[in-house]
Amino acid sequence: MTSPFFRSYVLKREAAGHYGDDGIYVPGTVTTTSVSATVQPASLTDYDRVKNEHAGLALDGLVKVYTETRLIVGDKRDASGSQVVNGDIIVTPSPENRQYRIIGVSAWQVGSTIDHYKYLAALVQPTPK
Repeated sequence: MTSPFFRSYVLKREAAGHYGDDGIYVPGTVTTTSVSATVQPASLTDYDRVKNEHAGLALDGLVKVYTETRLIVGDKRDASGSQVVNGDIIVTPSPENRQYRIIGVSAWQVGSTIDHYKYLAALVQPTPK
């Protein structure tokens, strides 16, 4: 799906973290790469869907991400059913450098030249220092 609206975005992928012997959470390592995508504002229907599917999720910012690349969707359980999987993060360009975590997906895969994925991503709130 080649489009003049696609551009390169920074993609962050975080490995699953774990709790150390002292009971303190140790985040997983983060790898950074790029992905060709278009990022657009989410609709009111998207907000309603997320409110129903992700109760308690802060919805200060929600965007749609269109790409041919398969991304990892957050809020899922791994194969063992216990570990929460971290969703990939798309970083918008400067000056904002906002980070959006992938939380939902809809695939358009029909074997044509327009195969793509539509993801919903929620704004990641900065961690207070």
